[in-house]
Amino acid sequence: MRSLIKTALLIIVASFLATSCTTFKHLRKVKKVSAERAVKECREPNVFHMIPPTSFGVSLRILRHKDCMEIPDMLMVIWDGEKTELNETVAKVIMLMYVDSININNEKQTGWVFLKSDKIQEGLYVQFYELVEIDPEDYRGNVE
Repeated sequence: MRSLIKTALLIIVASFLATSCTTFKHLRKVKKVSAERAVKECREPNVFHMIPPTSFGVSLRILRHKDCMEIPDMLMVIWDGEKTELNETVAKVIMLMYVDSININNEKQTGWVFLKSDKIQEGLYVQFYELVEIDPEDYRGNVE
């Protein structure tokens, strides 16, 4: 009985440490990401799209960079206006639509990890996402 309890405790501790390492790596990555750094280091995007304010009520830009701020595949969604829940949600919807558009006819599926939101200057905000390759069976882009 004692060995069973010890084994169970070891399994719990090991799973906690594995989860903590992943969380710690993510937090270290997020700390390195900022609007100020992006303006200085991420000059030439691989992909750039503008979405006029007539589409969603706010002017948006989508920028995709390779190896930006030590993130292998970075997607930024920038919007003009205030940092409101509505504008942040619109920026996320645009990111989701972009990811869906690249996944439609692609065997390799792309997922995303939210990194952070940041202020570039007054009235200009950005959301940072890391794009990652995922197993197509795990992709849940279309809710059934």
